[in-house]
Amino acid sequence: MMRKKALKAMKLIFSVKKLDLLLLTLLATTCLMAQDNSEPKANPRVQRIVESDSADHSSYEKKVERRRKQSIERRKAKEEARIKASEVEAPRYIAIQAKAYNDSIVLRWAPNHRKLWLDGMKMGYTIVRHTFSGPELDIDSLRENNIRLKPEDVQPPTAEPLTSFENPIKPYDSLKWSKAFPTDDNYVLIAAGATVGALEVSKDAGFIAKGKQDESIFGLVLISADFSALAADGLGLRYVDRNVEQGKRYLYSIMLADSLSRVPIEELDSTAQQRRVEKILQEDASDVFVRYDEPEASKTVKNVKTLSEENQVFLQWPVPGNVFSGYVIERSSDGGITFDSLTVTPMLPQPYEKIDSTGIQRYYQYKDSVSQNYQPYLYRITGIDAFADRSIPILVSGMGADKSAPKNPVIKSGEYIEETGDIRLSWRLPEIPDDFADLHVEFNYHPDSAFVRLEAESIDPRDTVYHYTPLPDEYSHYFRMALLDTAGNSSYSFPIFVNIPDTIPPPVPTEVHAEIDSTGEVEIKWTDEHVDELGFLGYRVYYSNSLKHEFTQITTKPIISNFYIYHIPLNTLTEKIYYKVQAVDNSYNHSEFSEIAEAIKPDTLRPVTPVFKNIRATERSLELSWTPSSSHDVVGQRLIRKNGEETIEIAIENPTLSTYSDTTVQKGIIYEYRLLAIDDNQLRSELSFPLRGKRIDKKRMNSVSSLSASYDKGLQEVTLNWNYDETEGDYRFMIYRNKDSEKVKNYKSVDYSSTKFSETVKQSGTYYYAVKVIHKNGSKSQLSNPIKIKVK
Repeated sequence: MMRKKALKAMKLIFSVKKLDLLLLTLLATTCLMAQDNSEPKANPRVQRIVESDSADHSSYEKKVERRRKQSIERRKAKEEARIKASEVEAPRYIAIQAKAYNDSIVLRWAPNHRKLWLDGMKMGYTIVRHTFSGPELDIDSLRENNIRLKPEDVQPPTAEPLTSFENPIKPYDSLKWSKAFPTDDNYVLIAAGATVGALEVSKDAGFIAKGKQDESIFGLVLISADFSALAADGLGLRYVDRNVEQGKRYLYSIMLADSLSRVPIEELDSTAQQRRVEKILQEDASDVFVRYDEPEASKTVKNVKTLSEENQVFLQWPVPGNVFSGYVIERSSDGGITFDSLTVTPMLPQPYEKIDSTGIQRYYQYKDSVSQNYQPYLYRITGIDAFADRSIPILVSGMGADKSAPKNPVIKSGEYIEETGDIRLSWRLPEIPDDFADLHVEFNYHPDSAFVRLEAESIDPRDTVYHYTPLPDEYSHYFRMALLDTAGNSSYSFPIFVNIPDTIPPPVPTEVHAEIDSTGEVEIKWTDEHVDELGFLGYRVYYSNSLKHEFTQITTKPIISNFYIYHIPLNTLTEKIYYKVQAVDNSYNHSEFSEIAEAIKPDTLRPVTPVFKNIRATERSLELSWTPSSSHDVVGQRLIRKNGEETIEIAIENPTLSTYSDTTVQKGIIYEYRLLAIDDNQLRSELSFPLRGKRIDKKRMNSVSSLSASYDKGLQEVTLNWNYDETEGDYRFMIYRNKDSEKVKNYKSVDYSSTKFSETVKQSGTYYYAVKVIHKNGSKSQLSNPIKIKVK
């Protein structure tokens, strides 16, 4: 009998009457996606080709089928890789909340990942409760008063599992669900279908479609657990702890049941196993702390405001401070006597972002369309938390408002009548709005600036001509018409320019002065005589690097101030820069150019580096020649000589000198030379490329004597021996060798401490050896006479 009830309950899950419109649409859309992804549609062009060529029909059909299978396999592999990557990379955890009631503490949790939810469905959840019975310590106060606690002053919490390890919290099976049916709770229907597998998609629908369906079901499961306590119980995501006491503090830890199943139950009382339990709680569990003093007060949706738009009312409330899983929104048009629900299912919170002067603001929003503007409505907003509890409703009022501006007025023409000195505007209104409030003319001297109302009186909308008499010192204007309705909506005509003839240029700017600081910042100043004049537009600033060149404008548009600051590069070849200023009025009459101001650039450019041409060594000196710096402001040169750690700077005052004879060099020492140039600001050029040389020393070293060679056939080794008279000095022996020829070649080097050389020779033939002595200072001996030895 119970089995029949369970089967009957499962059939009710798919009843269209039981599923609300939102959830049914989501499930249907997912199933359609599965069907679309399962089989690719036939290509009509391919079909025509196959029909027209019957001979190749069979081979072509196989090729198409092969490509279709390859495409399905590639899509399947990509989806598998994506799911595996998300399962590996995404951190998994169980989010848990606790809420105190009159007689109990209710726990609600939710896995953050679909795979973790499936593991929880299979393994179940285990809850461990830690009870703090001692007084609550104020750690900050203890530190401020320098009070140290003794071990006996601290009472550790007691830990106890609320669910046995053999029987963890798991979702309901079919028999348990059958007790909840029949039901009108749509969320219970979804929870039951998810736990018993009735919402699964056939594998024939396609791997990709099944993955998307699984993710959709996971989202529906979390929503159902938030909005229905029975659904949360049936999904294994809720627990009620009724064994609680007033004044105590509890820490609940939840984890998958397999975590503690690794600890043998019979050993849980031992110290070692208790430590293992504590370690598992630290690594695998999620915790929530709650004080059981009194029931948690019911919350309300905070800081809700309404915005009026054309036939629309927007409800907005900030994200911070509102931690509800969903919202129920109702509307009343009779002052709160009756309310109609605007949300078929609770509205799921989706944050919006906007930027204001304080930064980025995040808020929730609901848009209500209304049929009539200025009809007041009362809105009731109720939040639903993760425990399926509803908040205290909050009431706000709002209405739609007229946001439609009148049709734009049109200025047909505008002209200045020189005979009378008047400005005449001809205009028309496409229509006079029923809620007409005001019509007036606005003006300004520039179309991009703010327009100003011309006269306080409103214009009769039936008129079509407007006359205005400007003041004697007024200049050309931009005019526009402004039309307003009783709701404050406004529309404007396109601006029209009316020229008042003006051919008198403004006075020439005077006392122009320019300075450049060490950073390259240029400040140009001049006398300000025109900024307060009504028709004055501004100044233009020009520059040139030479008085022989044309001047170029720096300012992109006229500036109103009597100074201009900008930055220039200093590493240029010109030392001076020239400036002049010109005044402009609103009629774009330009004054004559001001007198030219000269500014001297700070010299930050190094002179060009001299370049060495040659170095020639003699027995008495080293002769250097070079090409001097090409910079025109060079006043001197420096020759840098380096010998090991010793560096000498030789001053050459003549900037054009190109040779130097260094007679202070010593024999046998290699010297390195570099050049640099110095300009009139004592800026030094980069050092030139180094040039090395040493004085000629024709002294020769003594040659070796008694050179002999022997061959050990067993070791296949040739050994050279010789005598050398000198025992002091920094020199080495250079071994020369060749095979089958007396023309020996440089082969290897031997330190002066040894007069013997050995090497292994395996290839047979006649070898010739010779020795030369080479000193560190460059002196050499004559090459000894080659000695011959045969190797067999």
